Amino acid sequence: MDELVKNEELKAKRIHFFNPLTILFMMIGISIMLIFANQVQYYIFLIIGFVTYIITTKENIIKPLSLIIVVNCLLYPLHALALNSIWAGSIFLMFLIFVKLIPVFLLVKALMDYSPSELTSSFRRVGIHENISITVAIFFRYLPEFKHQIQEVKQGAKIRGLSMSPFHIKRSFEQLVVPLIYKGLQISDTVTCSIITKGVEYPTQKTNYRDICFLAQDYICISIMLIIMGGIVWTKL
Repeated sequence: MDELVKNEELKAKRIHFFNPLTILFMMIGISIMLIFANQVQYYIFLIIGFVTYIITTKENIIKPLSLIIVVNCLLYPLHALALNSIWAGSIFLMFLIFVKLIPVFLLVKALMDYSPSELTSSFRRVGIHENISITVAIFFRYLPEFKHQIQEVKQGAKIRGLSMSPFHIKRSFEQLVVPLIYKGLQISDTVTCSIITKGVEYPTQKTNYRDICFLAQDYICISIMLIIMGGIVWTKL
């Protein structure tokens, strides 16, 4: 938990290159366009997602690039196995969906790098309703904590001598999902108290610690995305 708090403090101090709404627009647009995109267009979206992720998070390029290359290379042997087995075909289909959505996952990861105050500030500036901005901010704020909660549950099960396996779905569901639901209810109580304490429900104009606005790079990025999306739609007509 201390690590999560430290990460949130670092997010609050970091100055990002893009407005979070720009990344959100890219995420929604790419999610829709991937349905119609061919392989070349998919790789264009993959490059866009990867570059946005690196610019936003400023993380080491080697790890995400290696992961992208490995999962794309695994498609070919899995496709060969899928031709001979129904089970292998099902696994290949699920893996293919995962690979297809990698550009979206990269943008989600980039958006998670923004603090809740940055997200709410950008939403308020364009007039988006408070309920939507708070919901989105809370969602991206607690995604890393959800991962932390899963690790805690697995560690607790391991200490008690319990094991989780995909071959025992019912037992694994009870050991993993049920504790996560309980922890989620605890977090929801904490979030509700925090919202009430900060006066979010009070009907008055809200202020922000940081004023997030659109800059030149945001307009350029959105324009490029609109051109690419328009080109895909044009080729399908």
